[in-house]
Amino acid sequence: MKTLLVGLFASFVFFELVLRGLSLYSYQIKFYTNNPHQRRFLDDVVDWRGLAASTLCPMPPGGVLNGFIINSRGNISPEMPYDKQPGTKRLVLVGDSHAVGAVPYPDHFIRVLERRVNETSEYQLDVINLGLNCIGPLIEEKILALEGARYDPDVVVLAFFVGNDFTDDRIYNDKFVKAKKNERHIMPPLFYQSQLLSFFRNYIVFHMSPHNAPTLQAASEGKPGTYIGFPGFDAQRPSFSEEEYLGIEQERSQIFFHNSEAYEDVETIQQNIRSMKSVSERSNAKFVVLIIPDEMQVNESLLQKVASLSGRRITDYNIHYPQQLLTRFLDENAIDYVDLFSFWKDSSKSAGFYLNQDSHLNVSGNMAVADILHPRIQLLLDQ
Repeated sequence: MKTLLVGLFASFVFFELVLRGLSLYSYQIKFYTNNPHQRRFLDDVVDWRGLAASTLCPMPPGGVLNGFIINSRGNISPEMPYDKQPGTKRLVLVGDSHAVGAVPYPDHFIRVLERRVNETSEYQLDVINLGLNCIGPLIEEKILALEGARYDPDVVVLAFFVGNDFTDDRIYNDKFVKAKKNERHIMPPLFYQSQLLSFFRNYIVFHMSPHNAPTLQAASEGKPGTYIGFPGFDAQRPSFSEEEYLGIEQERSQIFFHNSEAYEDVETIQQNIRSMKSVSERSNAKFVVLIIPDEMQVNESLLQKVASLSGRRITDYNIHYPQQLLTRFLDENAIDYVDLFSFWKDSSKSAGFYLNQDSHLNVSGNMAVADILHPRIQLLLDQ
């Protein structure tokens, strides 16, 4: 028995070392050995890689998202040096899954905008998309300071989704800010430090679990930082069942009540946004907040279903309140913004700007954002 245990331990150590070595040279292995359950603290994180690896939904280099192979630095942009080339200007995008997008890479609003600027400008615009899923302004501020500013941007855009960006930081407040040092480990260290155990865990999640269909796959071919196509994209396929989506929207509908718990961290969020403006200004970049509405705000039929589920009337909801709260703060702090709701609230088309039973924008929605955002960004770049 002792010999068996020693053999198992030796085998474990051997394969652990092999995976650690191979992950230095293989993006596919690095993808499978990434662990999303690491416990880190903001003060301890000193670079982009450490920060990205510590979020709930990391994007390891070599993974494929929206038909794009995530680059060597872990973001959905072409490989790009920090030094800006002569004759070029740069835009850095930070935000949550709305910055990442849920449509094919070329159809995301920031890539549509990039192409339009480059078609009409004497300079070359390079867009660095530092969006990450499952984050809010607390992490976005750190992303901009640690990584975004290094690209010497001319414009910084924060994508703020009112549906959950007021509340998404709660898990990170608990995880990074409020937790004490002696509470660092919520599980035995072996389970989040071992790349071998991470490999088995990720393989099961991404290949064997019928209830956890992956949105992020490991690339089997192609170079990091390139688009390889998204043939499996189906704009009509619902992301959630109707019951699941209504449950999500019912929970989010708390943002329409001014005394809601959804706003208990609003002062911290405001400070994060002020800090992002300061970081941008230190880099001589112009800072713009893109305010993205929740589908309920432009789809009365969806709001009616949520109201019925909650035992309320549709008139009980102040659907303007999230934007009113945010734009008042931005005006008071002289922060530039683009409020999509102000453009979409009276349009019959805007209800069709979202994916089926999913609050992310579809291709038409992304095009509509680019239509609104392009003139503003063009003006800032040309100044």
